[in-house]
Amino acid sequence: MKFKNIIPIFILLFAFACSTEFLDEVHPTQNTSESFFENDDDAEAATISLYDDLWRNVYGRFFDKWLSYYDMTRGDNLILPKQFYSNDIVKYLTLNYNEETGSVREAWQRCYQVIYKANWIIDNVSENENISEEVKNASLAEAYFMRGYNYFTLVRLFGEVPLVLKQTTSENYYPEQATSEEVWAQVDADLQKALGMLPAPTKNFIDGRVNKGVANAIIARTYLYRTKPGSTQYWDKVQQYAQATEGIGVYGLEPMEDFSKLFVYTTEDKWVKNTEVIWAVGAVYGPIYGGRPFMYDQSSTVGCGAVSPVGYATIVVHNENGVPYLPGNARTGRAQFAVSPELSDIMIDYGKIGDKRTTEFLFYPTFNDYGYQDPDDNTSAYVKSVINADSLYQRLKETNGAEGEYLHIKKYMIRQFLGTNIWDGGYYHPMMMPVIRYADILLMRAEAEFNLGNEGQAKTYLKKITDRAGFAADYVNQFSGEALHNEILQQRRVELMFETQRVPDLMRLDLFKPPHVGTYPGSVTWDEKLKVLPIPQRELDYNKNLIQNPLWR
Repeated sequence: MKFKNIIPIFILLFAFACSTEFLDEVHPTQNTSESFFENDDDAEAATISLYDDLWRNVYGRFFDKWLSYYDMTRGDNLILPKQFYSNDIVKYLTLNYNEETGSVREAWQRCYQVIYKANWIIDNVSENENISEEVKNASLAEAYFMRGYNYFTLVRLFGEVPLVLKQTTSENYYPEQATSEEVWAQVDADLQKALGMLPAPTKNFIDGRVNKGVANAIIARTYLYRTKPGSTQYWDKVQQYAQATEGIGVYGLEPMEDFSKLFVYTTEDKWVKNTEVIWAVGAVYGPIYGGRPFMYDQSSTVGCGAVSPVGYATIVVHNENGVPYLPGNARTGRAQFAVSPELSDIMIDYGKIGDKRTTEFLFYPTFNDYGYQDPDDNTSAYVKSVINADSLYQRLKETNGAEGEYLHIKKYMIRQFLGTNIWDGGYYHPMMMPVIRYADILLMRAEAEFNLGNEGQAKTYLKKITDRAGFAADYVNQFSGEALHNEILQQRRVELMFETQRVPDLMRLDLFKPPHVGTYPGSVTWDEKLKVLPIPQRELDYNKNLIQNPLWR
């Protein structure tokens, strides 16, 4: 996505920022609608602002916003290290959330914020003679997609929610809830409408804007999340839209040896191209977050702060002149979380039979502990010791963590970022977090084919994943029946680790319950209500037409 137009949009967003509650008396766009949409540039700026809301308010830097909390930290893929940055992780790992929890309220508000803006665009662009047909169709397509995507998030998190399909006025301040099926129908209607209007994706190019490939992939995901164990319902739809994504012909799997490429937007002044990322969120990381800039010749620590082992500097970087140094707090940083023993065991066992993802995704089997020869000279970095993570992990299991650390991930750490001048003014060279990538599509297709009775096809698609990972060519031949299904799910767990898919998978498989969740020390007593979020109390207080989710009454 091009970012040169973002700064003017901040002016537009100021009007939205003045009111962030779902049911404020004055809708955040009400005073600007008539005067704003005067030409193509206005429509384009408004459309880009949809992405700004989604990226900053929903995904943030991936690890620090509510979507990742609910779709990642509530699952069984992570554990808390002995020391960690954020106590918020404890809240979700132990399922301690209710109608007063701030991030529950934020999940509701931020989705509706994007929906409001999408409605604002739809209502003011549709019949606007000042806007060309080309720009009009493009803006409407993206607005419909964003509205459908945010209702997709709301219905799976909250269940019954209000359907607001027009700009908010005094006549619809207090909408009633729609049934879950009505919301799902709206999700499908919006995404289908967007699919018919969006452009085809450009081969080998990721720009962050939605296109037909994105729409097909997300529609496949909406149906995947609606499947139930023992039922064939929706699997034909998952197959249909996964196949449609594949049939576009522009996507493929990147080599595992260059996996870090998936998380880079730019090298110098050129967009990085790859065939695997279908849709990405650009997580801006730089001065506006007070973070470290992208590095130059060896590695970057972008995304590393959340997952680096306690007390260990796992990498050293070089500046543009080749001078080595330790960035930021890498030598003393505390992680937010680590990989759970269960997932670590799976990956270590896979690694023993050739799975390259073990070394690509984890700080395993070795990493370095760096120090300074001169504490006052950040270019005097040296290797203090080489840490064998396998031994560390085995000691951890034997001592229950008393003497060791858990394994940590390096999946989101850009390990080879080359360039001499990648700042472009210091703001807009973001890290790329895939919302959905081609590997997910292949695994969806494998699971759909299995559930439709096509084991041969299921193996064909699973093999694409295992071949890329480094398994033997005949690896998948050993599986059939339920063992094949379990292997597909386990490969999905490893391949998509920390890509916010584990909790949705647990939900649809009816596994979001002990022992997969709710067993961490301090967890609340397990209850079915924990499968959904409660409607925030503040929203119930504002809107007397809202009724609390039945499970939370």
